[in-house]
Amino acid sequence: MYLRGQCFCSSVQFEIVQMKALAQTLCHCESCRRSHSTASLACMTFPIKLEDGKSADSEGKLRIVKGEDKLKLYHHTPNSYSRRYLCKECGAHVFNSIPGMGMVTTFPTVFGGAVDFKPDFHVNYGEKIFAVRDGLPKYKGFMGSERLDDDGQPIAV
Repeated sequence: MYLRGQCFCSSVQFEIVQMKALAQTLCHCESCRRSHSTASLACMTFPIKLEDGKSADSEGKLRIVKGEDKLKLYHHTPNSYSRRYLCKECGAHVFNSIPGMGMVTTFPTVFGGAVDFKPDFHVNYGEKIFAVRDGLPKYKGFMGSERLDDDGQPIAV
């Protein structure tokens, strides 16, 4: 079974083999906030390794089923660790690849309500623009980095 996702205009459609996400997170990094025009971003990360510049993996965990020619690969800077895949037609983000970590991150909204999104924790909370008091763990950077309280202050260990 596959989860089917798509961009806003449906020009790009993709499938991810149905599997448990490594993490469901709320990201507060400036890059996500600016590129998605949002205060924080709901993300689902899957163990899928894309070769740099490719839009499907060799194991069949991710495949483009419509509009591969409509995908645009965007690198914010030459040293960006994340590769953003956007629809050329509507500009929507479809998924991100993190080649060095063997992961693909996508967004629950691309699945049109087909997933039950329940965030596990916040990442890049050190870059937050407002406090979120939801009881979830908060990491200054990525998971495993320094833990922060709701106000963004380090938690004494």
